Amino acid sequence: MPAEPVKCVAWDLDGTIWPEVAVELPPGRRPRPFPAALRAIALLEQRGIVNSLASRTDPSVIAFVEGDPALAGRFVAGRDASSIHVEG
Repeated sequence: MPAEPVKCVAWDLDGTIWPEVAVELPPGRRPRPFPAALRAIALLEQRGIVNSLASRTDPSVIAFVEGDPALAGRFVAGRDASSIHVEG
């Protein structure tokens, strides 16, 4: 049986989109996206796959995404996952 097609990829930020932990950066410094992450996002977009954010970091970090021309407008419905607790 063929696999279901992928429709959406949810990305974490720290250590996935960029190497830094954004809330630990000095004031005025912004995280820089990994070039490979930017290429992956572009490839997914070309294939019609939606990119979204799901991060447990401080919600204020979304300003780094929105303020970066390489990332702004490329994600739908970002989610603050800081209140999600996984048991197990």
